[in-house]
Amino acid sequence: MRKITFILFLLFCGLSFGQTSSSGNCPLEAKNKAWVTEFKSVQDRADQVDLVVRKIIADGYDFDENLDTADLNSKITVDKSANTENCSIRFGLVYGNNKGFIIDLKRDPDLEELIMDFTSENIDKIDLNEYHEKDIYKAVDIKRYGVVMYTDNKEIKKKIRRWERNKN
Repeated sequence: MRKITFILFLLFCGLSFGQTSSSGNCPLEAKNKAWVTEFKSVQDRADQVDLVVRKIIADGYDFDENLDTADLNSKITVDKSANTENCSIRFGLVYGNNKGFIIDLKRDPDLEELIMDFTSENIDKIDLNEYHEKDIYKAVDIKRYGVVMYTDNKEIKKKIRRWERNKN
């Protein structure tokens, strides 16, 4: 009888704690959709780079405004809705063969100096990975927009190496 009770207890705990409690609502959803629409309408790479830089910084300050509920080691909640950290647009920079990182000003505020140096001359390409509400292959926590910037600029690479050394 003890074994059956123990097994039922483990099964109950596994089912209870194994479910996601995210409702799928994102407080940044409207802002993200408006930004993506604006980004798609811009054809000039200089304007696209400017939009990306402003959005990265704006998202960083948006989390600062909600510090009372922010916790980077867990999900960020605003007004008990879904996590804003996981529904914000994810920005990444690829700067070489298999070299790149995610730009997150909350975890690495020193990146703001590097970001301010992005121009159309040193960013070669920008890819937008769109969020699709009906994407059944992704979990709710990873359904979000993504922007990947590519650079081969030597000055940017030097600044990245300096930043990585200071980070470690």
